[in-house]
Amino acid sequence: MSEQKETLTPTFLWAEDNGSIYLSIDLNHITSLSTKFSDSSFKFSGISQKKSYGLDLNFKEKIKPDTVKSSQKRKLEFVIEKEKAGYWKQLLVNKRDYKGRIGIDWEKWND
Repeated sequence: MSEQKETLTPTFLWAEDNGSIYLSIDLNHITSLSTKFSDSSFKFSGISQKKSYGLDLNFKEKIKPDTVKSSQKRKLEFVIEKEKAGYWKQLLVNKRDYKGRIGIDWEKWND
């Protein structure tokens, strides 16, 4: 009988300016990292400290998936270019998705 590991939801933060979304996932030393962007979604999976994590985000507005930049230092960070400039009222189609796991990154927020 094979043991199946539970996929946990990581804590993540977001911020925006007129042209970009800033997304950071609060995990470090990620192995088996997989990310996939489409024009309206983001999928993430990875292992950190022997635990499996995943996200499946459906963005409220469209993005340019081919322009996404990422870095992995203390945490996993993404800069995501918006398809249309302007401020979003919310990040996700359903604002109740990931309640308690999503927060505002006030250090990166620009008015």
